[in-house]
Formats: sequence, C-alpha cells, structure tokens
Amino acid sequence: MALRRSAIGSHEARNGDARGTRAFIEAAPNSEPVRLAVDHWHTIRGEAPIPLRRALDPVDIPALLPNSELIEVLGPPLDFRYRLIGDVIDRISRDYYVGKRVSEIPSQRPPSRIFDLYAETVRRGAPVCGTLPYVGDDRLIDHVEVVTMPLTEDGARVETLWGVVVPAETDQEVR
Repeated sequence: MALRRSAIGSHEARNGDARGTRAFIEAAPNSEPVRLAVDHWHTIRGEAPIPLRRALDPVDIPALLPNSELIEVLGPPLDFRYRLIGDVIDRISRDYYVGKRVSEIPSQRPPSRIFDLYAETVRRGAPVCGTLPYVGDDRLIDHVEVVTMPLTEDGARVETLWGVVVPAETDQEVR
C-alpha cells in the first residue's frame, strides 16, 4: 500500500526532539476519536518504544470502545486475527469477524489495503493512520478513517494491534 506519510509523533517529537518512536500517518487525523486514540497510545507508551498490552485499560477509554478493535498478530507467515470488535465497527461490517483471520476474509486478505495497513504497523512498531474506502453495505458511509497502533506483551515484539475505526458519511449532495 503506497501511503503518503508524515510524522506525528512521540512525546519527544512533539517537544521538538526527533529521537524516539514516531507515528507515521497518511494525513493528520481528521476525527476526534482517532486523535484521542493516538494521544492515549502515547500516554500509555511513556518512554517505552511500544506500550504494553496490559496498559490499554478499557476503563480509561470508554468513549473509544465502540470504535475500537483488538487484532492479534500471527505468523509466520504474517496474518492477523480479530479478537475484539466494537459495536460501531460490527454494525458497519459485512459479517461478524471476531475470531476470523484477515486471510480468511476475501476483501481483506492480501493483497489488500487493510492487510497492508496492519503489516505496516507491525513493521514500524508505531501507529499508522489513514483513510480507507468503505466496502460494506451502508450506502451512507463513504470511507473510514482508521488508526492501528502496536501493543506488546514482552516489551519487544508486536503481538497485538489496537485499531480505531471512524466511519465518514457521504456528502449530503451524494445521498
């Protein structure tokens, strides 16, 4: 997936210090939920390159839960399994994906933009944000803004992705 990337970053980058993990994005986050999610990821990360999975506590992010998903990183070969999907994502999806591997879903298996987004997040060990076309059945949704952020159990390997998905409605004139 060819994404145009710019850095929004770590606590260090925000304070003028370019050292440390940086989040690469297609464009600046447009939605408040995506901005809040990236900020929360940086908060739970602290000084570590990648936050621990156990640091992501649902009590701290109640407003983000309906738009959140947890994705298990599998492999080799690289694949992903949906472990938890929030109500907003479930409602706009074509099927019930909890427990399914991305490689089992025809519109998501490689080559696909969603698979590439997840793989890029694992490769970078940093949040990746972008806009993806919406491929579901809701005619009022044009695209989704998505951010995927890496989480670790051992402090080194990316074992889980936290995703936040925000549907964007079509323009009024298109309806």
